[in-house]
Amino acid sequence: MNTLADRLKEAMSEMPEVKAVDIARACGIRSASIVDWQTGRTKKLEGSNLLATAELLRVNPWWLATGRGHMRAPYTLDPGRGVVSGAPSDVSLGWPFSANVQDYEKLTEAQRSVLDSIVSAFLSSSLSDLSVLRSPTADGSVRATLRRARKVAT
Repeated sequence: MNTLADRLKEAMSEMPEVKAVDIARACGIRSASIVDWQTGRTKKLEGSNLLATAELLRVNPWWLATGRGHMRAPYTLDPGRGVVSGAPSDVSLGWPFSANVQDYEKLTEAQRSVLDSIVSAFLSSSLSDLSVLRSPTADGSVRATLRRARKVAT
């Protein structure tokens, strides 16, 4: 998606119940301004209009603003929600996993916390010595986290 108009069109096509008037209402602006966004007269969104539009359309605001990353990548508009941040440094990496981001979004907060623990433990372990994951006698934090994850998943 190259332009704001393209990205907005794609996001709105996946949320057919959201109309331009709904975006205008959420942003507290005139519907004519949304037409400018849709036709490409407005080249970029910023501030509260960007955040309100992204939240209403359930898209990553960094994707909506820049086209970088994935449209449905995890993000937070309210740091109190505890969802993975979608800051620019994260967006530039995109969704780094082979798993579908929509499957991640279906997880409960508890499941996301376990997954975060697993990834954090894995990354903090010595990547040069991955035998800890294969060793039946290893009792490091990675194996303990994996045991906890299996218990939560069942």
